[in-house]
Amino acid sequence: MLKDLPQKRERIEWCEMTSLQRQLYNDALQRSRKTIFDAEEENGEVVGKKTKAGVRAKEKLYLENSSNVLMDLRKAASHPMLFRTRFTDKVLDSITKVLMREADVSKRYKKTAHLKEDLELSSDMELQMRVQEYKTTEQFMQKPECYLQAGKVQKLLKLIEEYRKEGSRMLVFSQVRLVLSSYGQR
Repeated sequence: MLKDLPQKRERIEWCEMTSLQRQLYNDALQRSRKTIFDAEEENGEVVGKKTKAGVRAKEKLYLENSSNVLMDLRKAASHPMLFRTRFTDKVLDSITKVLMREADVSKRYKKTAHLKEDLELSSDMELQMRVQEYKTTEQFMQKPECYLQAGKVQKLLKLIEEYRKEGSRMLVFSQVRLVLSSYGQR
């Protein structure tokens, strides 16, 4: 181990979600509840009268749904651009048309529908990085302020400023690679 490394200091900072993050978080919870309630209705379950098959189907659905919900909740708490809310279907149509004129894209995607489907499955963060790749799609880039719409980013920027004033260095880790990329954009 190197002798000239400073002592490791760990600091936990709590931060609030922005209103957009809170909305996405609550929407994920609502979708989860709706999925479970819809499944109960489909299985024909009546309160007080449960069948074995109905209980098993509900448990399976709950397990599948809970992992998706937990991921959506983590994404909402990390950054709103991990969802697709900024790039509308209409904008994606325009991006698709422009991208299909790029040689490497048209070679990779034989059909416009395949590229469009790929784009529809992407988050705002992924789409933002994608439109930065070509001069022809830079017109679709979101404003740099979009990266600031996460409580964690706002808190991190304050900490960076604080550490700069102290002359300190910092190393940032993130479990979500895309979020770390967004820090680099700032």
